[in-house]
Amino acid sequence: MTQSLNLLEEHTSRLFWHYLVPTMASTMSVSIFILFDTLFIGRALGNDGLAALNIALPVVNLLTATGLLLGVGGAAAYSVSLGQGKPRKAGEFFTVSMVLALVLGGALTLFGTVFVTPLARFLGAVDSNIHLVVDYVGTVLSASLFFVLFNSVAVFIRGANAPRLAMWGAITASFSNIILDALFIFGFGWGMKGAAIATALAPLFGLFVISTYFLRKDRELKLVKCIPSLSIALRVIGNGSSSFIMDISAGLVIFAFNLALVELIGSLGVSAYGIITNVSLLIAVMFTGVAQTVLPLVSINQGAGLTERVESFVQLGMSTAGILGAAVYLGIAIFPRQVVFVFTNEGAKLLDLAIPGLRLYGLAFLFMGLNIVATMYFQAVEKPRYSTIISLARGVVLILGSLTILPRFLHVKGVWLTAPLAELGALVISLGFLAATLPGMASLFAGERRIGDS
Repeated sequence: MTQSLNLLEEHTSRLFWHYLVPTMASTMSVSIFILFDTLFIGRALGNDGLAALNIALPVVNLLTATGLLLGVGGAAAYSVSLGQGKPRKAGEFFTVSMVLALVLGGALTLFGTVFVTPLARFLGAVDSNIHLVVDYVGTVLSASLFFVLFNSVAVFIRGANAPRLAMWGAITASFSNIILDALFIFGFGWGMKGAAIATALAPLFGLFVISTYFLRKDRELKLVKCIPSLSIALRVIGNGSSSFIMDISAGLVIFAFNLALVELIGSLGVSAYGIITNVSLLIAVMFTGVAQTVLPLVSINQGAGLTERVESFVQLGMSTAGILGAAVYLGIAIFPRQVVFVFTNEGAKLLDLAIPGLRLYGLAFLFMGLNIVATMYFQAVEKPRYSTIISLARGVVLILGSLTILPRFLHVKGVWLTAPLAELGALVISLGFLAATLPGMASLFAGERRIGDS
């Protein structure tokens, strides 16, 4: 089952760090897609471009969510089956996940081709920016299959003990996006359309790199001949549903925040939130890297019945996420102006909104990583009910509830404080579920056990 390290026997802390660096590099690299679109569009098209891109972002969330639905859901079942000593069953999970990726990717491409203008209107485009939103949304949706396949296959390859290859695939995709952004936006003068084309092509370059895995003679991950069964498909979708909810809810939150800010202060608020959104997405992807480090390690050891090792991996993930969250917030609290200036050099009004907004919204990072790791743990051990409840709480129920109430009393500050309050509430739920399923997790806070001793 290994190419370098035995996932069932090697020291847990060594395995965790072996996976953490390439996995975080992979997930952070993928986030560069949107980051550089924002940087280049902000410089080339100003506030109008930033507002249009922020309106279009939920579509990118949808494509990423669909890929992770199948990748995380299938890879969890795949690794559990390997841990149980059932390689044939593991292959069936991979095969069915790839069939679903082809079907859903094709369906999203068709949908985007036919309904792009009504979709842009639904997302919040108005007459002044609908041409920009349609250019971006239509182009990105035309490449739906690339996005879905790249995000799903990368998770499987990482779980098949090839995290560095998944990392290089993500880095390749990101750097191709940066180069093409600069060429298409500034070199060819294609504006928003150029940014969209660059983003659409990037996962194709990443797929080319990670597909070299299947040329290896000793590869663990293989397609098998099987009739796709409904039970396997439902298990994959059930396991991955909370990842789907997390990414879809991110798009839903952007949509809801845009509406609230337009009502309170107009399109300038959407531009300010566009900057905060990109910072938040970058940090969330960092936490996702920690969580995806935990996924294959927990799943295969759970399948083998090695409970103490599972608990050690969860402790390592939660500790790492907590430390990173505190460090990130400290940096944002001290240097918010420098962070905002990375995205825009527009006038004082935008800065006066974005800087205090980032400070308040950034409080969410203290709790966000813990929630994401807890959610991924429950996916890894195939307890989708717990992971779905956490995802719905932090991504839909608590955040939309807070967004409905807080701005009435605190105006714009209430919008910025919505995310921290939702993450804090969800953390209470996450810790309760962890205590119920892994009683030893209490030692993480009591300091009674040294992490990584397994």
